[in-house]
Amino acid sequence: MLRCKGVIDEIRTMFRYRYCSMSVLSQDYSKLVFLQDDRSLEFHVQHGRYYKLRVPRFGRDLVYNDLTCNIYVAGDGPEIFRLNLELGRFSRSLLSPTCNVDGIDCLALNKHNGLLASGCSRGLVELWDDRRTPIKVGSLPADSGARSVKYRNAIELAVGTRDGSILLYDLRSNKPYLRKEHRYDLPIKSLYFSESAGLAVSADEKVVKLWHIDSGKPFTAIEPEATINDCRVYEDSGLIVLALEAPTMGVYYVPELGAAPRWCGFLDNLTEELEETPIGATVYDDYRFTTDEELRSLGLSHIVGTNLVYPYLHGYFIDYRLYQRASQLADPFAFQRYREERIASKIDEIRENRVKLK
Repeated sequence: MLRCKGVIDEIRTMFRYRYCSMSVLSQDYSKLVFLQDDRSLEFHVQHGRYYKLRVPRFGRDLVYNDLTCNIYVAGDGPEIFRLNLELGRFSRSLLSPTCNVDGIDCLALNKHNGLLASGCSRGLVELWDDRRTPIKVGSLPADSGARSVKYRNAIELAVGTRDGSILLYDLRSNKPYLRKEHRYDLPIKSLYFSESAGLAVSADEKVVKLWHIDSGKPFTAIEPEATINDCRVYEDSGLIVLALEAPTMGVYYVPELGAAPRWCGFLDNLTEELEETPIGATVYDDYRFTTDEELRSLGLSHIVGTNLVYPYLHGYFIDYRLYQRASQLADPFAFQRYREERIASKIDEIRENRVKLK
């Protein structure tokens, strides 16, 4: 959601636009296009909104082909609208004969050969060749209906269905060679492949699952408390960002997917420290948990930010030997008081065991 605030005649107004999809038109953030729920395309540059136009139907998804300068927009109807940015006008639409009732839900563009994949709730994924004359070149079954599509490479396509299944296809066959179940009966919202790690990332409203591409065996899962609206993996890295039904976004780092992005390289240092620490139930046996107030009372507030303390929750873990030394220096008579209290408690116990005369 994008919010624009302004003051007109001393009245503050707020304009809210809900975006269905977006695409980056340049190599950086300087040129963006947004598909809005009010049947319009909005182009943004660095200083803000640049241009806005309407599309004939309400849209659901869009993709951008940087080789032909075409923006493909799919929505409520059977058409896939083509907007050519070089010519500045709409080209002849791609018409799907099987998605004329429920419309088209998702699009995916193959960067290797230019094949466009479109999925609809009628249980079909259609393939289009738009390199010369637009033509439909094939179709694949999608069981309960396609909710998301993603190309793995030039000849392999993944389809996320409405009932929580992921189907991996070789485009030379209309039968999936692998089927992965989420087992929540929720639509698959996003898909991602990491070829270097051999892992796939799939997400529905409840969970994000990482699994091996070749076998489908699970690797790990991320289950946030809030509902997942979308999942994005930073390209060629292990950084996962979740759009949640919460005030803040969910950010996770999985080193097995790839290295951390250059702008947050500290994540690699953090994981290296965790790898050097033995994993088990006794990780913090030699450490003591302290709060900020306790560190200040011990005169150790100056070591915050060094490798002598480890931030955890609302306090820090500190080496137990360092804590003992600091406690002795801060209160040298603490042990004497403790000894006297223990002696007094033992004397009281002995007195209670004595025979009392009536």
